[in-house]
Amino acid sequence: MTKSKIFIISLSVVIAIIIGIFIWFTWRVASPLPPDSTPDERQEWIELLSDKEFVIDKATKDVRLKEFFFEKIKGLEIKRHDKELDYLECVFISKEDENETYAQIYESGESLICNISGSQCPIWFEDGQWPVVVLQGEEERLIFNPVNYNEFK
Repeated sequence: MTKSKIFIISLSVVIAIIIGIFIWFTWRVASPLPPDSTPDERQEWIELLSDKEFVIDKATKDVRLKEFFFEKIKGLEIKRHDKELDYLECVFISKEDENETYAQIYESGESLICNISGSQCPIWFEDGQWPVVVLQGEEERLIFNPVNYNEFK
């Protein structure tokens, strides 16, 4: 084999690997399914999220969900945990005109659900170095960062 054939084959393999990684990453980010979680984890999420504020992550700042009538969302305020009715009150704040959309987060089956004016959207907390809250709409998702990261340490 000549050097040019080896170079072309090597380059093709590298490009195929890069495309494969890109497809895998895109599928993982766009997956509409929440991660597997236990009932204890979901209860811990509810306690952690109670009385916290979040801002939209720059990765999803321009995403418009039909559940919010295609308005851009800039923030999420999660209110108190109503232990009697076992749900969290929350408010989504729109970017353009500061409209507030009220919702409730509750446990349903094997995930947390956010009820937004009758629309049922999975919502979950991802802990780590940079904790985030993810809301999965029918077609796209929103990612929220805590206003105060120290509350989650």
